[in-house]
Amino acid sequence: MKKRMMMVLAVLLLTLTLGIPLVAHAGEGLHSITVVKYMVPQGQDLPETPIGAEVPNGTFGQGLIRMAGVSYRVVRMERQGAEYVPLTGAEAFSVEVSTNESGIAFVGDLPAGIYQVIELDHPLIPIPDAPVTFHLPLNLGNPEVLTDIFVYPKSNVVLGGGGGGSPGGGGDGQAPGRLPQTSGNIGSIQSLLLITGGILALGALGVYLTKRKGI
Repeated sequence: MKKRMMMVLAVLLLTLTLGIPLVAHAGEGLHSITVVKYMVPQGQDLPETPIGAEVPNGTFGQGLIRMAGVSYRVVRMERQGAEYVPLTGAEAFSVEVSTNESGIAFVGDLPAGIYQVIELDHPLIPIPDAPVTFHLPLNLGNPEVLTDIFVYPKSNVVLGGGGGGSPGGGGDGQAPGRLPQTSGNIGSIQSLLLITGGILALGALGVYLTKRKGI
């Protein structure tokens, strides 16, 4: 009877160890922000709105190429009166990411909330794009709700100048890639602690069963 109870306890511990982190991840990993930076020459504008769904390949017909090495800060915000300010306390979040060789920067595992994307200074960008603030997920005013937001900064680039930036290898006809999950992971520490606690509990149970058998 005791042996059967110990086996049931072991199964419960294993279920908690594997199940709780998966449930937590499923609740937190539903939203993402992808920044796609094109090298827009001075005097030229992107035809699309700066945020929304992913723009299909071929939309930008000007032969623009994407730009690597441009940094962006993604901040979770809250509304205070008529203004948006960075969220403080336990739910505060801020991360800095840079576009990869395909001109893309990605932040995932974001809970629902208000976010702001800020383009940081770059030697080839005289005037950084204005910060973009939006709700995540984004309600388009119809049954469609976007959980994965694409941001297309419209800042102009001084072509042929010096600096640390370099055009990316991905043109407009190339399907955008994504950075590996860089920063922006909320809740991963809690999941790690739960897994560690479950492993320790199973180890203690194994030691107890071994002693009971007199080995």
